[in-house]
Amino acid sequence: MAHALAELLHELPSYELSGNRDLEITNVTYDSRRVTHGSLFVAIPGFQHDGTDYVPEAISRGAVAVAVEHRLEQFQHITQLIVKDAREALSYLAWCATGHPERNLHLCGVTGTNGKTTITYLLRAMLEAAGHSTGLIGTLTYEVGRETKRATRTTPEAPDLAELFSEMVNANASHCVMEVTSHALTLKRVKGLDFSVAAFSNISRDHLDFHGSFDNYRRAKATLFENLSSNAAAVINIDDDFGRELCARTRAKVLRCSLTQEADIRATNVQLSPKGITLDVTTPDGNWHLHSSLIGGFNAANVLIAAACGYVLGLGQEKIQKGLDKIQNVPGRMEIIHGTQPFTVVVDFAHTPAALENILEALQALKPRRLLVLFGAGGDRDKGKRKEMARVVSQKADEIFLTNDNPRSEEPDAIIDDIEAGLESGISYHRNANRLDSIRDILQSAGKNDMVLIAGRGAEATQEICGVKHLFDDRDVVRRLLRDMDFET
Repeated sequence: MAHALAELLHELPSYELSGNRDLEITNVTYDSRRVTHGSLFVAIPGFQHDGTDYVPEAISRGAVAVAVEHRLEQFQHITQLIVKDAREALSYLAWCATGHPERNLHLCGVTGTNGKTTITYLLRAMLEAAGHSTGLIGTLTYEVGRETKRATRTTPEAPDLAELFSEMVNANASHCVMEVTSHALTLKRVKGLDFSVAAFSNISRDHLDFHGSFDNYRRAKATLFENLSSNAAAVINIDDDFGRELCARTRAKVLRCSLTQEADIRATNVQLSPKGITLDVTTPDGNWHLHSSLIGGFNAANVLIAAACGYVLGLGQEKIQKGLDKIQNVPGRMEIIHGTQPFTVVVDFAHTPAALENILEALQALKPRRLLVLFGAGGDRDKGKRKEMARVVSQKADEIFLTNDNPRSEEPDAIIDDIEAGLESGISYHRNANRLDSIRDILQSAGKNDMVLIAGRGAEATQEICGVKHLFDDRDVVRRLLRDMDFET
């Protein structure tokens, strides 16, 4: 879809143009490798490389204009769009260049440290139960119609988002349910999007390697709600201290959700069992009784938030319950690996202190004979949380197996050293940087009625070691090792 550059410029809050405003622009991209004849290349300042370094390549591939934050004197022969913030400009330009497909979708964004994936899966199921065709963008996959793509980023860059929105509209989708990360908010990947509903689950320490401080992390999350229009709805968990603060930081209509206190959407009589969750929900339009096959108190909160989103989107109790019935589990989130073994194996994405505490408390409530936990920590990420993760697991587990997560460019044993330093004295633990061997060890250590938690990676399909990604899905590995132990899976 080609557009006149002048048409795209109408979308920008401010700019300076050097060159021809009557150019025909065929696409907008931030990746010089994806430039084709007629492209507008947006040079984004990077963390390792600056986008202006790739301007020569972009021109050689056919770019007819570039968007930059500073005029490039050596390229005066090409049209330059000088903008204050290249990332912000990229988003505005991307929506316009694709014909604003997002305006034909009800955008439902979910943010928070934990629970985003589960809430989006639940909400999508509710919408589909009500007959709506729905797209999904998140940590695990991008789903458009019947097509599923493995996610590369939880929240993609704006041109990639715009392409997904276009595909959803072409597939006759009416809603897009998406996870919105703090990275995406900070890097302005969703700038200019008009969300119909935004939901907040909770906040705890994470991504401080990127944000620098917890205050910065909180500010990033808040921008989703600060930018909502007065026509939008904000579904906020007020059992979280920051959630209560967010209620006053948005123009949107606020629906407060709670498991513990008076709220617009309130859950009472919450019952947790190995078979799932039941809860009574009070809404402005009456009382509901809901149940879900998911387990754990933290999932009760996820169910409540998803149901509240469904409520503001006009879904009633029947469709919301029908959607809950469709989700027996979420891939890599409290996922039980079924087999003939006499112990239970759970794979979960928990990789923060709060997430580990939540899932361990949920598993303890099932009263296993022993709770065995395998975990590590991601390399090139917030090192400060490693000791805190170790402390939490020390207090909940009967036996611990320390291993690799995704070490990335860090030395695996150095990461484990950091975790080991946070273990409480007297706890029984083992360390093995080889995740395959460590999973084998924990499975062979488990006995009848024990509970085994494989934490940290969930449904991730690859493990990154020394910058190289290797195929490694914890769930597949567990099934293969159980079969090696003569159990059926």
